[in-house]
Amino acid sequence: MCDLELRLNPNKDRLHHELDSVNLELSTVNNARRQQHDEFTALLVQLDTLRLDHQLALAEQKSTHESACRDLENQFETRLNEQIADGLRRRQNLLDEFNKAQDQMKSRLTEARREREGQEAKIGEKERQLKSVEAELRAVRANQLVKQNNSDQVQRRYNRFSGKFVKVASAVVSQAP
Repeated sequence: MCDLELRLNPNKDRLHHELDSVNLELSTVNNARRQQHDEFTALLVQLDTLRLDHQLALAEQKSTHESACRDLENQFETRLNEQIADGLRRRQNLLDEFNKAQDQMKSRLTEARREREGQEAKIGEKERQLKSVEAELRAVRANQLVKQNNSDQVQRRYNRFSGKFVKVASAVVSQAP
C-alpha cells in the first residue's frame, strides 16, 4: 500500500495542484462572472434610472405641452370672445345709430308733413282770399260796367235830349211850388 501510495502520491499532488489550479481558475472565472454580473446589474440600474429620467422628462414635457396648449386655447378663446363682443358692440352701435337716424328721419318727415299741411292750409286760405278778392273785383267791375253803362246811357240821353230842354238853374228848381 505504501508503494501504491507513493505512486499515487505524486499523482495526488499533481491532481491537487491541478485541482487548486482549476479552483483558482474557477474562482477567477467566478470573480470575473460576479464582476460582469455586478457591472451588468449596475448597467441595468443605470438603464432603469435613465429610463425613469426619460419617462419623467417626457411626462414633464407632456405636461408642459398640455399646459401650453391649454394656455393657447384659453388665449384663443379669450381673443375670440373679445372679437365677438367687439363685433356685437359695433353692431349694436350701428343699430343704435341707425335707429337714431331713423327716429330723426321720422321726426323730420313728421315736421315736414306738418309744415306742408300748414303751407297747404295757408295756400288754401290764400286761394280762398284770392277767389274772394277776384269775386269782389268782378263785382266791382260789374258795378263799374253797370255804372259805366248807366253813365253812358245817361250821357247819351242827355246828349239826345239836351237840345230839346231848357236849362233851368238849380236855384229855380228848388223854388218851385
